[in-house]
Amino acid sequence: MDQSMAFDIASTTALCIAGVIGALIFEIMKHFTIKFVDAKFPGFLGRKNPLKSSFFNKMQILIFYKVNRLGIWCPLRQRIFKKLLRICFETWNTRAREKAIDPAVDRLNSEEYENFWKNFVYKTTDTWEAKVIQEGIPEVAVTKYREIHNKTLAIIIGIIEQICGSVKVYASNTEKTIAILDFIAILLDMALIDAEVTVMEINGELSDVTFEGTTCQQCEKECVHRVEPHN
Repeated sequence: MDQSMAFDIASTTALCIAGVIGALIFEIMKHFTIKFVDAKFPGFLGRKNPLKSSFFNKMQILIFYKVNRLGIWCPLRQRIFKKLLRICFETWNTRAREKAIDPAVDRLNSEEYENFWKNFVYKTTDTWEAKVIQEGIPEVAVTKYREIHNKTLAIIIGIIEQICGSVKVYASNTEKTIAILDFIAILLDMALIDAEVTVMEINGELSDVTFEGTTCQQCEKECVHRVEPHN
């Protein structure tokens, strides 16, 4: 990869990180604005519904828009990671929709509630990883991605701990659920950056892989990972 391509990827990554930080700030401001209105005008905002969380809209944006814009120059790696991420986000969306409306969640005590959401994160991750392997995604790509993505998962777990540990900001588990989902959606934007970083970490492990009809040997791009066809 030449220096200009590396600079473009670094610039895109920096812009994405800045966007995530800006989105986090926006969500924090939005949350406290809603809390203020709810405190001053009880009932004005209506009964809270976890399915109204911005999480679900953001998952649709990730699945149908942002994944398609993934900046990976290698056709083989692009095909692999677009499918991996699409399955990843679809799994998050489906499982969150199931768990958010579970009436038992509102009856959990603080410790049980925190464990519920931590287990949700780990189980969701295990579930989508198993699905992508079943769909033929090379295991080396999943393993490498998990190594990078673990940092994002650690941030998500930290956010869950912070929200669950709050005793004054959130009046109920339902409010905490909405906040948790909102922040998870923002942080999952980082999954796209994690994919771009992972591509840089994979060397020749995919050189002999054929995925959905695409192989390294077919590619005409100049690339340090290119494998010449055997005579």
